[in-house]
Amino acid sequence: MTRLAALLAVLAVLGATALLVAGCGRSRPDDSAATTPEQGDPTGAFGGDGEGLEGTIRVAGAPSGLKLVELAGRDFRKEEPGVAVSAQGAPVEDAIGRLCSGRLDVAAVDRPLSAAERKACEARADGAVELHVADAPGGRPVTLVTTNEVLFERFEVEGLLQYTLDDAERLAREAGLEPLSVDELDEAQTAFEQALAGI
Repeated sequence: MTRLAALLAVLAVLGATALLVAGCGRSRPDDSAATTPEQGDPTGAFGGDGEGLEGTIRVAGAPSGLKLVELAGRDFRKEEPGVAVSAQGAPVEDAIGRLCSGRLDVAAVDRPLSAAERKACEARADGAVELHVADAPGGRPVTLVTTNEVLFERFEVEGLLQYTLDDAERLAREAGLEPLSVDELDEAQTAFEQALAGI
């Protein structure tokens, strides 16, 4: 088995686990909707025959991260045509401020969050979730940041982030970024699963 095939197998298992964990502790987008695949799936949250996910995911931040998110959004839209990704460049500090104040769904950043930024997101949006998905030239991390509040309320954001993690190597190469190692991707997947389990 090639290294890529092994990586894809591991990511598939982790992705399935994350989807199972994702439903724990959260209500569906419409609480009156069916709650099991056997009862129907009008929102598509179970991946069945429902209408699927809908909404616009607002993303802003560093150009390196935006390119990756735009590519992921293009491909994710093929699976979930009701989801659009609106991406715009912005200074990282502005993107994080907008994210933590609820005016943005995902911030694409090229550096770790500061302690003050984490504290602000904790106070306003129930904490930040940082997913290191690639490295920019020069070794700067390309990190997608969302909040627990957004993950709790917006299934389409969760879906896009999981899609990005599942296909991070290809997306990074297409965006002209350095893909992460298998261990680094495992760490990102674990961080995402822990965030989902906590909401």
